[in-house]
Amino acid sequence: MLPRVTHTNENSSHDLTSLKLICNSSNTKLGFEFINQSMLVEYKYYKNNGEIETTKNKLYYLTDNKYIHLEKIHQELGSYFRINRESFFLNDRKENKCIMIRTPILEFFSNLKKQQFN
Repeated sequence: MLPRVTHTNENSSHDLTSLKLICNSSNTKLGFEFINQSMLVEYKYYKNNGEIETTKNKLYYLTDNKYIHLEKIHQELGSYFRINRESFFLNDRKENKCIMIRTPILEFFSNLKKQQFN
Protein backbone atom coordinates (compact mmCIF):
# COMPACT_ATOMS: atom_id res chain seq x y z
CA MET A 1 0.00 0.00 0.00
CA LEU A 2 1.26 3.49 -0.82
CA PRO A 3 2.20 5.64 2.14
CA ARG A 4 -0.65 7.32 3.95
CA VAL A 5 0.11 10.90 4.77
CA THR A 6 -1.75 13.57 6.64
CA HIS A 7 -3.47 16.56 5.10
CA THR A 8 -2.31 20.04 5.95
CA ASN A 9 -5.88 21.18 5.36
CA GLU A 10 -9.11 19.77 4.03
CA ASN A 11 -8.38 20.70 0.39
CA SER A 12 -4.73 19.68 0.15
CA SER A 13 -3.32 16.64 -1.61
CA HIS A 14 -1.50 13.73 -0.04
CA ASP A 15 2.21 14.54 -0.10
CA LEU A 16 4.03 11.92 -2.18
CA THR A 17 7.19 14.00 -2.60
CA SER A 18 10.23 11.88 -3.57
CA LEU A 19 8.16 8.72 -4.14
CA LYS A 20 9.43 6.80 -7.19
CA LEU A 21 7.22 4.28 -8.98
CA ILE A 22 7.95 1.96 -11.92
CA CYS A 23 4.84 0.68 -13.73
CA ASN A 24 4.59 -1.98 -16.44
CA SER A 25 2.84 -1.06 -19.65
CA SER A 26 2.51 -3.06 -22.88
CA ASN A 27 5.86 -2.27 -24.52
CA THR A 28 7.25 0.22 -22.01
CA LYS A 29 8.05 0.65 -18.37
CA LEU A 30 6.85 3.97 -16.99
CA GLY A 31 8.68 5.72 -14.19
CA PHE A 32 6.99 8.39 -12.09
CA GLU A 33 8.96 10.56 -9.67
CA PHE A 34 6.85 12.82 -7.47
CA ILE A 35 8.80 16.05 -7.02
CA ASN A 36 6.42 18.00 -4.78
CA GLN A 37 2.82 17.94 -3.54
CA SER A 38 1.31 18.42 -6.98
CA MET A 39 3.86 17.64 -9.70
CA LEU A 40 5.75 14.66 -11.07
CA VAL A 41 8.25 13.79 -13.78
CA GLU A 42 7.60 10.87 -16.12
CA TYR A 43 10.27 8.58 -17.57
CA LYS A 44 9.77 5.87 -20.20
CA TYR A 45 11.87 2.79 -20.86
CA TYR A 46 11.12 1.11 -24.20
CA LYS A 47 11.49 -2.65 -23.78
CA ASN A 48 12.12 -3.39 -27.46
CA ASN A 49 15.18 -1.14 -27.90
CA GLY A 50 16.25 0.05 -24.44
CA GLU A 51 15.63 3.72 -25.25
CA ILE A 52 15.05 5.92 -22.20
CA GLU A 53 12.93 9.06 -22.47
CA THR A 54 12.16 11.81 -19.96
CA THR A 55 9.17 14.13 -20.28
CA LYS A 56 10.21 17.71 -20.86
CA ASN A 57 7.32 19.15 -18.87
CA LYS A 58 6.34 18.32 -15.35
CA LEU A 59 2.92 16.72 -14.99
CA TYR A 60 0.31 17.37 -12.31
CA TYR A 61 -1.21 14.76 -10.03
CA LEU A 62 -3.99 14.59 -7.47
CA THR A 63 -4.50 11.90 -4.91
CA ASP A 64 -7.24 10.65 -2.65
CA ASN A 65 -7.52 7.68 -0.33
CA LYS A 66 -7.95 5.20 -3.19
CA TYR A 67 -6.05 6.54 -6.23
CA ILE A 68 -3.26 8.74 -7.47
CA HIS A 69 -4.67 10.52 -10.53
CA LEU A 70 -2.01 11.53 -13.07
CA GLU A 71 -2.33 14.27 -15.67
CA LYS A 72 -0.84 11.85 -18.21
CA ILE A 73 -3.35 10.60 -20.76
CA HIS A 74 -3.25 6.93 -21.80
CA GLN A 75 -2.73 6.95 -25.57
CA GLU A 76 -4.54 3.67 -26.26
CA LEU A 77 -7.47 4.07 -23.87
CA GLY A 78 -7.84 7.84 -24.06
CA SER A 79 -8.26 8.11 -20.32
CA TYR A 80 -6.17 9.59 -17.54
CA PHE A 81 -3.74 7.33 -15.77
CA ARG A 82 -4.51 6.45 -12.20
CA ILE A 83 -2.66 4.24 -9.76
CA ASN A 84 -4.60 2.24 -7.21
CA ARG A 85 -3.04 2.97 -3.80
CA GLU A 86 -3.75 -0.54 -2.44
CA SER A 87 -3.09 -2.86 -5.38
CA PHE A 88 -0.45 -0.70 -7.14
CA PHE A 89 -2.21 -1.47 -10.45
CA LEU A 90 -2.06 1.21 -13.14
CA ASN A 91 -5.63 1.85 -14.34
CA ASP A 92 -6.75 -1.15 -12.25
CA ARG A 93 -5.19 -3.61 -14.71
CA LYS A 94 -3.31 -6.55 -13.17
CA GLU A 95 -0.82 -6.64 -16.05
CA ASN A 96 0.14 -3.03 -15.25
CA LYS A 97 1.60 -3.53 -11.79
CA CYS A 98 3.68 -0.74 -10.23
CA ILE A 99 6.51 -1.04 -7.73
CA MET A 100 8.14 1.50 -5.43
CA ILE A 101 11.89 1.93 -5.77
CA ARG A 102 14.56 3.84 -3.87
CA THR A 103 17.09 3.97 -6.71
CA PRO A 104 16.89 7.03 -9.01
CA ILE A 105 14.68 6.11 -11.97
CA LEU A 106 17.27 6.88 -14.66
CA GLU A 107 19.78 4.66 -12.85
CA PHE A 108 17.17 1.88 -12.55
CA PHE A 109 16.39 2.07 -16.29
CA SER A 110 20.10 2.22 -17.22
CA ASN A 111 20.76 -0.94 -15.18
CA LEU A 112 17.75 -2.62 -16.77
CA LYS A 113 19.08 -1.74 -20.23
CA LYS A 114 22.52 -3.22 -19.37
CA GLN A 115 20.89 -6.46 -18.17
CA GLN A 116 18.62 -6.71 -21.19
CA PHE A 117 21.07 -5.83 -23.98
CA ASN A 118 24.48 -7.03 -22.68
